This record gives sequence, structure tokens and C-alpha cells, in this order.
Amino acid sequence: MGGATIRAAAVLAAALGLAFGTVSLGTVSIGTVSIGTGATAPEDGDLKELERALRAPYPDARARAVRKLALLRTEAAWERVIGALEDREPQVADEAQLALGGVRAPKVVDRLLGKDGLRSRREVVRLRVAEAFGRMSQEVDGTALARALDPDPPQVARALVWSLERLARGGRLAGDRLRVARRLEVCLARRCDPHLRADALAALSAVAPERAWRHVSEGLADREPAVRCAALIQVAARGEPSAFGVAERLAGDEAPSVRHAAVGVLQGFGNRSALEVLAARLEVEPREHVLVRAVAALRSLTGMRYGADPRPWKRFVAGLPADWRAGQGPPPRERPAQVDTRADLGHFPLASDRVAILVDLSGSLWAERQGGRTRKELLDGELSTLLQSLPESSEFQLIPYATDPKPWRDGLVRARPREVRAALANFERCRLTGKGNVWDAVMLALADPRVDTLLVVTDGAPTGGLHWHLELMVDLLVQECRWRGTTVHSVLVDASQRLRGSWERLALATGGRSIAVDFADEPEGGR
Repeated sequence: MGGATIRAAAVLAAALGLAFGTVSLGTVSIGTVSIGTGATAPEDGDLKELERALRAPYPDARARAVRKLALLRTEAAWERVIGALEDREPQVADEAQLALGGVRAPKVVDRLLGKDGLRSRREVVRLRVAEAFGRMSQEVDGTALARALDPDPPQVARALVWSLERLARGGRLAGDRLRVARRLEVCLARRCDPHLRADALAALSAVAPERAWRHVSEGLADREPAVRCAALIQVAARGEPSAFGVAERLAGDEAPSVRHAAVGVLQGFGNRSALEVLAARLEVEPREHVLVRAVAALRSLTGMRYGADPRPWKRFVAGLPADWRAGQGPPPRERPAQVDTRADLGHFPLASDRVAILVDLSGSLWAERQGGRTRKELLDGELSTLLQSLPESSEFQLIPYATDPKPWRDGLVRARPREVRAALANFERCRLTGKGNVWDAVMLALADPRVDTLLVVTDGAPTGGLHWHLELMVDLLVQECRWRGTTVHSVLVDASQRLRGSWERLALATGGRSIAVDFADEPEGGR
């Protein structure tokens, strides 16, 4: 890999908010979920037994059956896995979606392209199959996928476009790339969903880079922030000579998400000119989310620990030689911790003035501890400390969720004392119970384009909604956040180490933090 290619990769990783060298580009764009269970492949004679298991009343039994059917790797077994996509429980349907990444049989692929997959009458089946194609390790005929690509409904289209991008970047896209490119261009029309257009721009850049260039250039001035973000990142990824100037200009864009992406691109350049632009940005940046990222970029590049005051940064940069590059000076004294094993929710460093706080009120928070107090009661006090620490200039949204999300307000509200008191009183009265549908809660929060940060308070285990499998959900959420520049933090209440690992991966991939709060270990009487 040449020096220019390495620099372009660094720029792209920084632009996407990744910890370069910690979270690989493959983790985000291709996915890393494995369906392996450590079990040996069953014999063909087990097919009837597994068919019976698919009718078991318990979802975990049906999910195990799906995993074992996938290990058979016969057409008959795959037929049952495909059927499990329609299971009423997301635990089972998610396992089937993940399992399809292991398909290699051409006849099974044909089924997935037909009425049992991308042509299914059920939108949720089309959605799952469209995403699963991007996980396949074999070559996939992109021409056949492109024929199934329709901008409506946008969520299915986005999943299929993302799969085309992943296949192309992974060298697994076969077929007529020109036809694929032409179909992707249909999704770039202004009438299409903005995030679909951004996805299509990224996919087109992977499928047909030269054909994409005109669209990328136009995208830099598009009216939609998501498209401008995608265009900026494609310019940076190509290593275009104009990339620095484009990033410098978009660092002053009207949309915070675009400025956030521009800071990441500038960080990827790692030269004195980038430091100058970042330091100058500190003087005028109105949004804390972007400001914090600019400071983090400056610290990462230089090893200096100055804060948001631009003056020491400017003095530092003025003393550097014109040809300075990151890595030529002293090594960084420390890297900001992204994952904490123990911390207090009440003093969580949100680093945002537009935050949505999502609180999982499914079963575990209502369990009584020694002394008769529930985790929910302990959480009331922690949340009170957190909300009362917000400056009045910030805005917040509070979304308790169980089987369904129940937002306190329809959108963000100013953190005035009376609003904070009202939110806390509402939360203390809240008696939601049911499954932990974090997916719908996150989608509800992301529907507000002003939200730039999510804080999810949970026991770590999703148990309801469209998705149940946490590792699958991490990949999907990283994809949902990439053009928004959204940071996802998590506070895990008495969560297992296995679950913590997935939430930590989501935090690292979006520039957030994941902390563990072990209420079960607290002495009677609280903190």
C-alpha cells in the first residue's frame, strides 16, 4: 500500500469518526458478525428434527435450529432458513438474516433474488435479504441485485445499496458494473430519500469510481447535508488534490453534521495546514459536538492537551515548521479513553448540546435489590444528576422504552430548570414494562436531524423490536449514523461482559463511550 493510499485511508477513517488503527474500515463497511456457535455441523438426517425445532414455542430453540440448519449447507436446509426470515420473533429472524451470509449455492441465491427474497410481498423479508447479500463471502451478481433495486421503499433500497457497496469494496461484486452504476444513479435523483442518495453516492464510488466523480462533485453543493457528507468523504477517500480545500470550505458549512465530517477529513491529513484550520474553527464553532471533535483531533495529532481555547493552539501551530506532519513531534501523552469499565451515569461526559437519552425499562431494571430498592429507583437519582448538569443552552430529549418507545416530548427541548424538573418527574412516574425494543427507540431519536448524540441506558440485551441480535444491530447502527455524524454512548447497567463488548464496538465506531454501572454491587443505601 503506497503512501498516498495510506493517507487517503486515514482521511476516510477520520472522516467517518473511526479510531484509526482500532476499528478497521472492514468492521464498519463489511460487517463482522459471525454465526458460528462452536458446534459441529449436523448430519443431513437431522433435517426433519430441525424442522420440528423451527415450530418450537420458544424463540431461542427456533434460533438454535436456524444456526444448525445453516451448518447443513444443503438447499433443503437453506429453504428452511429463508422461511425463518418471517418468524414473528426478531431473535429467530435475525439469526436467519445473519446465516444467509454463508450461502454459496447458486440455486439458493436465485431463491433470494426471487419471491422468497428480494421479490417477497413482505417488506421486512426484502429488507433482511437485501442486507444479507452484503455479508456473503462469495462473488454475487451485481446485475441481478441492481434489477431488484427500487428507490421505494427507501429502507429496503438503502440496505441493497449498502450491500452493493460492501460487495464492491470487498472485491466480491460480479456482473455488469455499468448496469449496476446506472441503477444506482436512479437512487441519486433529488426526489429520493436523502440518506438513500448518500448511500448511493458511496456505492457508486465503489462500483464505478470514474462514473461517480461527476455526481460526487455535484454532491458537494447538494441541498441535503447527508449528501454533502457522503460527497466530502468520497473526495477524501479518492485522495483528490482538491480534498483539503473542500474540507476547509465545508468546515464552515451551515449543517453541523457536515462540519463534523469535515473535521474528521482534516484530521486525516495530519499536517500543519490542517492544524491551522482546526484551531481557527475553535473560535467560531457554535455546536459542542463539533467543537469537541475538533479539540480531540488537535490533541490526537499533536499530543498536546489544550482545551477549546484557540489561543494556545494557535501559538503551538505558529511554532511548527511549514512541512510538519503528525508523528514528527513527541508522541501523544495520552489518548482519550473511549471505553470505561466503571463510571457514574450522573457525571457522564456527554460532549453535546443536542442529546437524546434513551432508557431501557424492560424487566431487569424493575428487579429489587437488597433493601427493597429497584435498579429503576437508583437510576432515578443518577438521571437527575445528569440532567441537572446540562447547561440551559443545551437541548435534550428523554425516551424511556420497553416494548415501544414512549418519548417524554415530541422532540428536543431546552434544558431549562423547569423542563428538567418536568422530565425527571415524568421519568420517576414512568412504569413502562415489557421487552427491550432499543431499535425503535434509536430510530425515533434519529428521526430528529438536530440530535447529534445518543446516550443509551440499558442492561445491554435487546429483546424486542425489529432486531434482537446485538452484533447485527451494531453494524446497522453504524451505517445509520455515518452520514449524520451521530455519536452513540452507552451506559450498561449490570450487563454481562459479552454484551459489553458489542456496545463498546458501537461506541468506538461512532466516537462515543461505553461505561458499565454495576448497581448490583452498590452497598445498601446507594452511592
